[in-house]
Amino acid sequence: MIGQFAKALPWYERAVAAEEKGDGRGRVDLESLGTSLRAGTLCLRRLGRLEEAEAWERRASDLRP
Repeated sequence: MIGQFAKALPWYERAVAAEEKGDGRGRVDLESLGTSLRAGTLCLRRLGRLEEAEAWERRASDLRP
């Protein structure tokens, strides 16, 4: 799947959505969420969707202390 950014992006979108919901108690794993956001950012950049990539990157940056 290397280089298949269009196929990978939906997986990161689903991962981000699930991670934002958290576990059964609503706890969010910020490290995992940040990793998925940054991976999705890469996909979006490679697809030329720069504005969306910047939004995802800001979301990932907001997670850092």
